[in-house]
Amino acid sequence: MKILSPLFLVVILSGLSGCAGVMAYKSGTPINAAQTAEFKKGITTRNQITTKFGAPQKTESVGNEIHYVYQYTEINHLAANRDESTRFVFNGKTGKLIDIQRSASAGNTNSLFQSHP
Repeated sequence: MKILSPLFLVVILSGLSGCAGVMAYKSGTPINAAQTAEFKKGITTRNQITTKFGAPQKTESVGNEIHYVYQYTEINHLAANRDESTRFVFNGKTGKLIDIQRSASAGNTNSLFQSHP
């Protein structure tokens, strides 16, 4: 039986660690359309959203509205990058959901916020 040289083992292990570079970098909270479909306008509360997704990355007050913004970024080495944002808009007085807006871009293509039905 032939024993592998230490130099050969170093070369193999270096090659395997290079595979880690193929993994995607992910940051934020991914939220898909199926997840947002379970929330109802006029019924869902801010607390229900934070229970499901955790604290938003950004909170904004716009007039009588409060916006919770969840962002997600995925940088892939072998596929298109993802840059998504989901905005939950609440009535500032009642705390009830008014709207869900999603924006997404793949690669270098940008799209504007789109309202969820």
